[in-house]
Parts: sequence; C-alpha cells; structure tokens
Amino acid sequence: MHKLGVLTTEEMFTAYADAGFSPYAPGHEHVTVAEAFACEECRHLSKVGRMTDFTLVYNNDPEAAELTIGDKDRQTERDLTKSEVLSGYKEGLLEPDEIGKALDDMGYSPDEIDYYITKTDYDKDKAQSSAYMKYLHDAYIRGVNTFEVTTDKLGALNLPAKQVQYLFEVWDLDKTARANKPTKAELTAFVRNEIISMSVFETEMQGLGYPDKYIKWYKESIERARAE
Repeated sequence: MHKLGVLTTEEMFTAYADAGFSPYAPGHEHVTVAEAFACEECRHLSKVGRMTDFTLVYNNDPEAAELTIGDKDRQTERDLTKSEVLSGYKEGLLEPDEIGKALDDMGYSPDEIDYYITKTDYDKDKAQSSAYMKYLHDAYIRGVNTFEVTTDKLGALNLPAKQVQYLFEVWDLDKTARANKPTKAELTAFVRNEIISMSVFETEMQGLGYPDKYIKWYKESIERARAE
C-alpha cells in the first residue's frame, strides 16, 4: 500500500505497530507511536523501524517487467526456498540461528532476515493465540471450565478488561444457545428409542461441536447396542 501511495512512511510505521510489533528501540520508551517515529533511533532500530526500512528498500526494487526471464526464475526459486525454510522455522524444525544462516546463504540482508524472522514469530504467536482462545471459548460454553477458571486463564493473557467483558458477553450468548439444545446423552437416548433417526442424531451432534470421528464412535456404539 505504501508503494501505491496509499500509506505514508509514518502511516506504515504505525500500521506495523498496530499489528503488534514494537516501535521502540532498546532502552527507549515513548507515550505514543508518533513520538517513536519522531525518534531517530526508534525510527530505524526498533522492530517496526527495521520492517519499515526493509519495506522501503523492497518497494524500490526493479519492477518485475524490468527483470530478465533468468532473473525471474532465480527470484522465484529463492522465494520458494525461503518459504520452505520459514515454514520449517514456524514448525519448530529450525532454530533462529539456523534460519538466519540459511537466509544469509541465500543472499538476504540482515534487515531482511530480521524482518522475516520477526514476521514468522508474529504469525506463529497469532496462530497459537487464536487456537488457545478457541479452546477457552469451547471449554466455557460446554461447561468444562467455570466462569472463574476462564476468567483466570484470560487474565493470564493480559487482555484489556473491556475485551474480557466483551468476550464473556458473546460467549454467554453462545452458551445460552447451546444450553437450549439436547445433550449428547439425551440425543443418544432419543435415537436408541427411535424418536429420532441416526442422520438427525449426527446433525445434532455436529451442532454440539463434536468432531466427525467422535460422532462415528457414538453411532457405532448405538448400533452395537441395538444388535445385542
């Protein structure tokens, strides 16, 4: 977006900060991101500053139309190799120093390496956070965790109080909607007594959030009980 003129350099700096990267250089503290941008050291030595500088350099690279076919092939091959290396790092197969050396061997600059490692760390943390939030949501609405336990676990994430309040408002609605449905035990009794069909049982179990693998097990258990 910066390359297209949609964002100024300062707006791009702020956007990276909003995404969760630190706009402060080591040992520096500022009240606002704007103050960090105005600080020469934070502007270039912070995580956000390095990513901003890298983006500026990247945007000034020759246009694809100016590259030869050989250049394009080499660039594509390098990008694919980089993606494989970053994927291995994200999955825990490579250590930071190993990925740094691999990217250095491919010809990436220190700023580029720092950018890619930082971005991968952010994506990994974001995915883990999303998965954990889904677990907290599911455990709460299914009654596995109480309100108090869920509150403690959310508190450990250092979320703003307003965000925690909003989450419970939404989750309580989900919990109420779930409470109005028959339980797994009730559905099992219904299908055994032929009040509902097996297909209805399967649909309702999916609505309760059970994976297909577990639904299959319950169906097999019911069918075996019928055969006895």
